[in-house]
Amino acid sequence: MSKNILGNKQKICMNCGFCCDNTLFEHVGIKKAENVADIFKKSLYMFEGNQYFRLPCPHFNGKCAIYNLKKPYICSYFKCKLLRRFIECEIDFNKAMNIIDNAKKLRAEIIELYKKLNNGKIATFGELVTYIREAKKNDSKEFKILKAKISLLNLLLIKYFESKKTFDGFLKPNQYD
Repeated sequence: MSKNILGNKQKICMNCGFCCDNTLFEHVGIKKAENVADIFKKSLYMFEGNQYFRLPCPHFNGKCAIYNLKKPYICSYFKCKLLRRFIECEIDFNKAMNIIDNAKKLRAEIIELYKKLNNGKIATFGELVTYIREAKKNDSKEFKILKAKISLLNLLLIKYFESKKTFDGFLKPNQYD
């Protein structure tokens, strides 16, 4: 892989962060042999004998704060569809960055609409989607727009980043050996 592709690959990941910030999934499995308890203390939990950490990642604040440090294997292993397409030269750097920027803008609009409907309450994208799923019937124009924008973002995420089915394999530890 050329230095230019490698550097741009990192720029794409650092600009995006959807796999870290709870936009794509809620938690990630950690391999049994990994010792990451000291850097993920507050977000670790056990379920059915497997260890997970909750997203958003506690080390993600707009970009990864531990990008060059030891982190869970999945953090380096996972490559979304957009990144794989860039690495395979199916999509150029500018188009990849444009796709990310458009998805981030739409997500920001969704979060602002949610805050407007909920008296300024801030939520992760995953919490917001859960709120929509569990909300009582709401016929307001804003709520309908919020649902439509979430549907549009979900389509973008499926088309350019991954599908929920693909992520299911990453949610359990030892599934990505």
